[in-house]
Amino acid sequence: MRDAEIRRLKLASGGPTGVDRAALEVGLALGLAVGGGCPPGRWAEDGAIPDRYPLTETPERDYEARTRRNIEGSDGTLILNVGKLDGGTALAARHARQVGKPCLVVALEAGIEPAAFRGWLDNNRIRNSLPLRHDSSCPRRKAVRTLAIEKNGEHEGEI
Repeated sequence: MRDAEIRRLKLASGGPTGVDRAALEVGLALGLAVGGGCPPGRWAEDGAIPDRYPLTETPERDYEARTRRNIEGSDGTLILNVGKLDGGTALAARHARQVGKPCLVVALEAGIEPAAFRGWLDNNRIRNSLPLRHDSSCPRRKAVRTLAIEKNGEHEGEI
């Protein structure tokens, strides 16, 4: 995947704190399109999700509905995880499988080779390549989040 292809892609996230919010920041900094569905009122654990993240409020208040919408509107789901999958992260992996979406779970303690990640993107025709970095000294490193990846413009208006 070339840089020009990367610029036409979209990173979808629900905008909660932790890895999701960091991915939105990185996406914006790299000039990628970003978006996704978030709860009404742009609610997150740390208060309202800042307006600089172009997220669309979903009608449902619960996070499970937001997670399902973002997965269903995506080409594939990347899960960055520490330890056992549980809660919303387990829901995301399970739902991706149920709706036939490619899902890659990366154990942050083990890491992933960039070539393997690019291979997953290419083999599943997911048009995104976002070099995510994780600082293991970050106090939020156990915040497990899901990133849904979608083609730029492919599902706009549906989330």
